[in-house]
Amino acid sequence: MVALGASSTWGRAIHYRGAFFVELTLGFCAAISVMSLLMIAVNAIPNGPIANHVRHSLTQTNYQIPPSNLGRLDVFTECVAATGGLSTGPGLRLLQRTFLSPTLFNCENAKRALDSGQGGGYYWRYWHGYQVISRPVLYFGDIYALRTVTFLLFCSSCWLFVECIGARVGAAYARIALLSLLAIPFYSALFLVDNGLVWVLGFSGASAVLAMSQVHKQLFARVHLHFFFGMGMLASFVDMLSAPLLTLSIPLLALYWANSWPGGSGSRPIWVSIVMMATFWLAGYGLCWATKWLIVIAVFNGDVAHVTTALSRRIYGGLDGDEAIQPTALMSIVSNLKECQIGIWIVGAFLGVLFWRVLRSGLRHWVASPASGYGLAGSLLFLLPFVWMAVLQNHSTVHSFFVAQIFYPSFALALGLIYGIARDISANGETIGPVT
Repeated sequence: MVALGASSTWGRAIHYRGAFFVELTLGFCAAISVMSLLMIAVNAIPNGPIANHVRHSLTQTNYQIPPSNLGRLDVFTECVAATGGLSTGPGLRLLQRTFLSPTLFNCENAKRALDSGQGGGYYWRYWHGYQVISRPVLYFGDIYALRTVTFLLFCSSCWLFVECIGARVGAAYARIALLSLLAIPFYSALFLVDNGLVWVLGFSGASAVLAMSQVHKQLFARVHLHFFFGMGMLASFVDMLSAPLLTLSIPLLALYWANSWPGGSGSRPIWVSIVMMATFWLAGYGLCWATKWLIVIAVFNGDVAHVTTALSRRIYGGLDGDEAIQPTALMSIVSNLKECQIGIWIVGAFLGVLFWRVLRSGLRHWVASPASGYGLAGSLLFLLPFVWMAVLQNHSTVHSFFVAQIFYPSFALALGLIYGIARDISANGETIGPVT
């Protein structure tokens, strides 16, 4: 009977996992189909009005300095995004234009190509899903209209996020979430569509996952895993490797602050939940990206070396131009911290408070106690951008003026921890994480 019962338990476990991965696979295929259809639809929009609007509003300055210390406006990337589908080479059919992703690249090249009627190239290693917004807007308006739409989307999603944090966690953490933006160079996120949509997804995803966990107190872990897998896919779809990590780290920050984890806080260590959700996000991000490559390679005879060389240069650097820097992981992290002057002080304060906390409670208690999830989980969340920069060394160094945005959840978490400990000292209590 014992053997039979054990066999039955294993059978149920295998069936459960099998059903979960079937759901995940079907959802992935459906999402890829929807993404492809959306890209085909927006690339069917006539290029004539878009080209005219872009030509009349295009600047030849690749980087613009903002009126405050919030980073540079990466107009280089804006020109790549605005001229998507406008390559003036031999006529391309709709599917070729959709999946080969022709563009006129930087602003100087784009200006000359639009004036001369020739130039451009293919940029198919990204989905360029931001075109779902950019091409309809540019059909009716210019680049400044697109910046306005991006600004409104950023502000509305940020407001929703801050309101959800205030309602679910507390007004103090809502203020921290808002003020932490001032510690990072988020100027490009306000106006550039591909960069801004990453923030919109991060803020909206955090609000959604908090709302779901509030309705379903014992929300199944599989729902969270589906959610983060989908967030990874969406980040891969809309972004050109600006700050996609925000679509993972901002929702995780919201869950951490609200102490709202799959199945309740006692079902498994919180750090395990974080690792699982980060793994599924990475799987969704990588598989969605790779699917675009496979489509182009299999259907349109894309060059595999185009992808492998690009990935190698993003990590290790190249032999020409900015990519010849070939930085180390430490150089990558330091160059990004330099973009966040206020953030450096936040990191220093956080490490000091964390060291004090471990000395006070003991490392064994901090890791193994029921509340350990907050100590260890908080450290994992804090380190996520550092790991990202250490892996994508060259890309993170060359583009530190916008990659440094991924420090946002780390700075917010650090300020939240400092505030929480100060509150605990004032109340003569001892907790490691936010009050629930």
